[in-house]
Amino acid sequence: MTGRTLKDRKLLTGDSPLASNELGKLAVNEMLNAIQNK
Repeated sequence: MTGRTLKDRKLLTGDSPLASNELGKLAVNEMLNAIQNK
């Protein structure tokens, strides 16, 4: 358990609860990118 996050196409995941903060940041960035590219 390292807190690592992973993006595979549209799947965002983390390896443990330690990844929750970074996963949230990654999710927000992906949502903003999706909105901007519409």
